Amino acid sequence: MQRQEQRCGWWFTALVCLALAGMPASAYRLPFHTYPNIEINGSNTLSFNVNEIAGSQTSFRDDNYGEDQTFTHTSSLFLTGELYKDLYFTAQASANPYMPNRFTWNTRYDGNDAKVMLGEFTVNLPGNEFVGVSRLLKGIQVDTGVKSAKLTFINSELETPVRTDTFYGRNSNGPFYLTVTPIVNGSEIVLLNGVPQERVKDYTLDYVSGILTFDPSMIVSSSDRVVVSYEAAIDGVGGGKLYAVRASYPVNERLTVGVNHLELQGRGVGASQRSARDQFLGNNDLGPYYLTYRPVVPGSETVKFNGLLQERDVVYTLDYTTGRLQFKAGYAPDQRTSVIVDYQVSIPGSDGSSRTVSGVDLQWYPLRGLSMKLQAARSGGESVSMKAAEQILNEPHVVTAGVPPTLQSFTLKHTPIRAGSDSVRALTRQLVRDVEYTLDYTTGALRLLVDDIPISATGATLFVTYTTAPTTVQADGDAALALSAEYARRGIRSSIGFRQVDGGFTPLERVGYRNTRRALEWSASYQPIDAVTLAIGGDDTRLPYNPYSTSSGVLMEEQNRRYEVQYRRPNWPTFALRRTTRSSSQLGDNVFGDDSSVDSLIVTWSRMPFSANFSLNHSAYDRRSPKNTTDPYAPVPDDPQPGDPVYRLQGSTDSANLGVRYQPNERLDVSVNLAQNRTDQDGDHQPARDSSSLAADASYRLTDALTLYANWQSRASDSTVNASGSAVPGQESQYLSLRANWQAWANMNVDFQYATDRASGGDYANTDSRMFSTNIAWQPRDRLSLHGYWTHQLLTYLDGVGDSTNNMLGLGSEIGLGKLSLSLDAQRIWGDNSFSDAAISKLDARGVTRQQALTGPMVTGNELLRFYARLTYPIAQRQDLFISGEETRNTGYPSESLKHVFSLGWNYHFSHGLTFTLDASRLLYYDYAYENLNYQANRLNARLSWNF
Repeated sequence: MQRQEQRCGWWFTALVCLALAGMPASAYRLPFHTYPNIEINGSNTLSFNVNEIAGSQTSFRDDNYGEDQTFTHTSSLFLTGELYKDLYFTAQASANPYMPNRFTWNTRYDGNDAKVMLGEFTVNLPGNEFVGVSRLLKGIQVDTGVKSAKLTFINSELETPVRTDTFYGRNSNGPFYLTVTPIVNGSEIVLLNGVPQERVKDYTLDYVSGILTFDPSMIVSSSDRVVVSYEAAIDGVGGGKLYAVRASYPVNERLTVGVNHLELQGRGVGASQRSARDQFLGNNDLGPYYLTYRPVVPGSETVKFNGLLQERDVVYTLDYTTGRLQFKAGYAPDQRTSVIVDYQVSIPGSDGSSRTVSGVDLQWYPLRGLSMKLQAARSGGESVSMKAAEQILNEPHVVTAGVPPTLQSFTLKHTPIRAGSDSVRALTRQLVRDVEYTLDYTTGALRLLVDDIPISATGATLFVTYTTAPTTVQADGDAALALSAEYARRGIRSSIGFRQVDGGFTPLERVGYRNTRRALEWSASYQPIDAVTLAIGGDDTRLPYNPYSTSSGVLMEEQNRRYEVQYRRPNWPTFALRRTTRSSSQLGDNVFGDDSSVDSLIVTWSRMPFSANFSLNHSAYDRRSPKNTTDPYAPVPDDPQPGDPVYRLQGSTDSANLGVRYQPNERLDVSVNLAQNRTDQDGDHQPARDSSSLAADASYRLTDALTLYANWQSRASDSTVNASGSAVPGQESQYLSLRANWQAWANMNVDFQYATDRASGGDYANTDSRMFSTNIAWQPRDRLSLHGYWTHQLLTYLDGVGDSTNNMLGLGSEIGLGKLSLSLDAQRIWGDNSFSDAAISKLDARGVTRQQALTGPMVTGNELLRFYARLTYPIAQRQDLFISGEETRNTGYPSESLKHVFSLGWNYHFSHGLTFTLDASRLLYYDYAYENLNYQANRLNARLSWNF
């Protein structure tokens, strides 16, 4: 499928190229008076490169990544508009050497009798919660009707697998790291204690890195459960052919009958791997840095500094689940260091079986104010687990002292195991597969082949990291049923619902599905007077341990209750008192479970120019979780066993949240958010812990030309313990940003910014940074424009590890000299770093592992100078010649290097936006310390580019 997308992208690019001849260099509409009425935006470049290299081919490839390929295609195209009456078209193409090519399009027909969607689109099939689709599809959807009947037909391919991650809070607003990336934009469903959260308002999610962060005013405590269901944007896996049909018919004005049918034909795609690369410039920062795609195949990565391979666990550590790359003290890459990480991404597979789900639903209004609904469904075919492969980190096993290890046997807890994914460590010694141990991937039986391994006298000796293979669910019935009724009349609202889902029922994979086994749900509200509302609700639910995943036969029983009193009057604040409780336990065993209660006072008020909200909460909790992983970000496992070590967290939390916004006029806008959290954990006999967050934003338009901005955030948290039982140190941070934007004249804009950020404690090194920056853009004449920027940053490690100073200064200009045009650009980056041996000893005392100790103070410096010039001269109406030169010089730590680039080229402009370029370049790279990196190259490049 990826090859098909690439071919479509090239054909599409060629057609657009021909259509754009003679167009202006801006958003373009096709020159037709009626149809098609299409608008085109974007940019595109097609390149053909021929390289002749003498010297280090690897260094040339790393230094000119993308340009080392024979063909490169970089594009960002967007088309939208009306092809004909009621027929609309949208297309988007993107491609570059650093990301997989992507081409999406859809055509929509909005007729009176039928609506058709063809291409790639997001669908939400309604009617039956057990037989529904809510995700990104590629295919066709037809909506039509005959008289009062309605019919929907879908034929598509599923190209992205669905993942669900479960986390518990850490007395902060995050971050939380999703386990598979990248993520389909907008596909996520985020629940906090079962309550849906709103994107942007409640949280932000980076779809590339998978980092989830809640609003700074929110504190997610240890008793709060975060569940995220999302689609992983991995081309060519997780799917199959999907057929869906929805038909509904109103029998009369009170009764409507609907039928849904889904069929998924798997493609038989097995688990696989694909290559990925991340590249970034150092910033004298130990990290963490996050790789773009996850999960990473253990041991597959290579990390290079300027082409030199770095040693794992000596220079850096890498978490294969979260993609978190952390450098060791003394190895922070500086600004002149190009860090390249090549690695393999683990891609879950799908089997080749077919599955079907069919259902019927009835909507009935027997009496005024009363509505009733029945939903029934049945699944057929092979039942494949929705859960993709899971990585287990450092599963511990105890080797009995006094008994030869070769006579002992061990069984891993999660099977089957993906072949080749295992890594076994005996304390600090890494064991070799088939030489020092064997592992049966089906049964999980682990046997040692040697006796001379180190044995712990106090606990576990063996630590096994591995990845499970996709599993199937044992059939235990294949039906699902839901009954519900709602009544609303004269200030009374009530509802009741019952669900029964067999363990073998397997809905087709979709985002946000809650795999309930049995549930009784109810709610009621009553308004004795207009200003007062009384409400009650709850449910008794039986479900898998992870509520969003099918698994083996482990079930949990959960009871949720909610009580609320609300007082509301016009022009008055709204008051609400609320109590929610949750009690869950493993069916037949209370080893694992979760008991909690939350009491809340909520006040909201809005009266211009003020708006405010205030909440006061008290929660008590007793959480009992399996402690079978040392990874604080790993999802809670789906199949806990009574014999697993138990992590028990008991305590109470008091929190307060206040948000105020003041907007008296168009010039001033001020908002403040304050959150305070106090946790008293009894289970580990530690004192109470406090977390707090204060954030303030302000903007003020002082004059029509000058606007001031300010942002301040302060966060603090004491140490805590995560869901795996690992200690999380306390952390404090303060951030302040001041910015001024000044439109000095009509042709000159100046932007000033100052920011300071101080962090101590937590998982990372204690730091204090200050940053100044200025940007100026000035165009004094039509053929003269100037721009410049300056940035100064001072980073200090508070533990005395050292500090670094970084500066960046850049100047550029565009000058017209008759027919000649001259482009000049100069950039200087410089800084100093210092590390001290005493400071590293301090860090070791705090429990942070450092593999390398310096023998004395180390001071390093670095400097980068870059000069670029380009001279262009028109030789004909649409043709010009250009000469360009570039010199880049690096000096300082760890070595000195020099790079020269000289180019001679010719441009032919088909139009203002479409250009063909042919240029020849000579490249010279010389490293004074590492001569094996030197190269000389001659490059011939033919390029077709356009912007519109």
